[in-house]
Amino acid sequence: MTFDVNQTEFISDFQREVWKLGIRVVPLEVSLADITDPETREGCKQVYQCTMEILADMYRNPTEYHTAQPLDYVLWVLMWATGKRSVPAHVKKRKGLYEQMLEKMRRFGFVFDGETFVNTRYPLFMKYWSLLPECPQYCDFRPLAPNYKRAKTLDDLLRPLPDQLKIYFHELYDYALDKGAKRMAYNPYKPYCFVHKKKHVLIFDNIGMFVAVPYMNQYTSGDAVGELRRFVEIA
Repeated sequence: MTFDVNQTEFISDFQREVWKLGIRVVPLEVSLADITDPETREGCKQVYQCTMEILADMYRNPTEYHTAQPLDYVLWVLMWATGKRSVPAHVKKRKGLYEQMLEKMRRFGFVFDGETFVNTRYPLFMKYWSLLPECPQYCDFRPLAPNYKRAKTLDDLLRPLPDQLKIYFHELYDYALDKGAKRMAYNPYKPYCFVHKKKHVLIFDNIGMFVAVPYMNQYTSGDAVGELRRFVEIA
């Protein structure tokens, strides 16, 4: 299934949340571009195929999954079953919810016997899913490539955006670079931030899908008022 970044109508909020995950999955031709080892490539493909199968089934059958969140099925239930994270209290309080989630995962080949968690349809899934250092639900396998350097690219910023927003984001991105603003160091959990003379001037968020001008928020410190105005004046 291909998730359309330009889609605007959904049958439920749950389906929209599945779509938000789907449009952020990194295409295999991008994430495997620098990986040549045959087993690694095959393992990554299995992770990708299984993840997309789960997302597609949730998207097409949202009422079967709505008791939990989409991210629970492509991230947290795997974390809980493998012991990487403890089952949280709010899940334990909802009697039978965790067990129901595990049962749904069986349709994708997952088997959990109380101690081990494996996938019989995608035998390399657990090995390579566990190797991903951050946000495995997005299937970004580039960190597994030799000599990988952590960096967000312009393509990563634009990929999940609707076509019209791609144009606006690209123009502002190029403008900021052309006028001397610098991209902040890579952080997979934060938006793209530009600084000028140690001041934040623009924030690109492709999750909330907006461009922000920082005025004393979590991205700034000190006197942030007027930063964009000053940046535009000198630029």
